Amino acid sequence: MSSHGETAKRANIQAKPMAPASEMIFALKALKPSSRSQKAARFGELFDVIQELMGQDVYQKDIIATLAKLGLSLSPLTFKQYFDAEKMFREKNKPIIVPQPGETSIPLVIDSESSPRDNFTTRIGESAEQVHAEKTQGLTTTNAGERAVGGAP
Repeated sequence: MSSHGETAKRANIQAKPMAPASEMIFALKALKPSSRSQKAARFGELFDVIQELMGQDVYQKDIIATLAKLGLSLSPLTFKQYFDAEKMFREKNKPIIVPQPGETSIPLVIDSESSPRDNFTTRIGESAEQVHAEKTQGLTTTNAGERAVGGAP
């Protein structure tokens, strides 16, 4: 059972008039991401340089100390978590490059979020650019020489 005081509080909350949508939008847009989100975003911006330095055997503690001097304070554990998360994110979202047999031209780049079979097909004797141009213009031709990228001939 709720007490009389709790019911009165709920009634006061419900009785407050609703602000106009424009005021709500202004208030919502004034909100800032959490400091953790801001740090993670900044780490993502610096990831390529950090990864390069680590590949050159620069000590992680030196990288952390330099970042801290510049306002990005991270514990070694948080640094590792951000590094691993950013690396995984980039690997997951990296485009897949599918070279076509016998071609020296630019290979097809397939979006990693969809199946290679969903994107492009190539016909024997045509360049990837020709097929890509047809596909992007919605001109699909089917013939016996066609094969799905990543699929069976």
